[in-house]
Amino acid sequence: MDPIEGKFYRYVIYLSYIGESAKQVLIFYDSVHSLITKITISLRIPQVCISTAMIFFHNFSLINYVFSSEEDKEETALACLFLSTKVNNYLISLTRLVPVYLQVISSIGITDVSMKEKTLETISELSERVMEKEFAVLKTIGFDLNVDLPYVYLEKMKIYFNEHINNDKHIKIIYNFLNDSFKLPVSLYYSPLKVSLACI
Repeated sequence: MDPIEGKFYRYVIYLSYIGESAKQVLIFYDSVHSLITKITISLRIPQVCISTAMIFFHNFSLINYVFSSEEDKEETALACLFLSTKVNNYLISLTRLVPVYLQVISSIGITDVSMKEKTLETISELSERVMEKEFAVLKTIGFDLNVDLPYVYLEKMKIYFNEHINNDKHIKIIYNFLNDSFKLPVSLYYSPLKVSLACI
């Protein structure tokens, strides 16, 4: 058995042991993907950063599935997004990233001066925690930042698409399937080529 497949099956057994159903796992990953997507839309960060962030999160949660709280999970997701922007050369500072994260998780508008000062302190503290979690993610994934995404293989198939499919709606559906595939840890046990072929 491939080492990666072995890790995945141990992961599935572990989920069964702690009583996690398939539905709970789907909800867990969907909430993370939704959070990251909302942040990236607000900051106009490209889709490739979402996909890379989810791969980092899947690899991290494979070993550290149990989070101490909902905030711990969300901050880890934010750290994965922050790391993915660096990997994809889309540099964005935590001073921009953290405030948007706070806006996404809270619908409260800040108008009071004292509240604004408190928020600045919160941003500073949260930024520190995100940097700590970023290092924890790097340590867990063995500082392996080489991410092979399925998009590369779809780009190489464009000639085939033009000759045999030639349907923008169909191609859009393929990319939608591909984007949604990152909601699940399929990247842990299927190669990017297989994922792209499955979406086609």
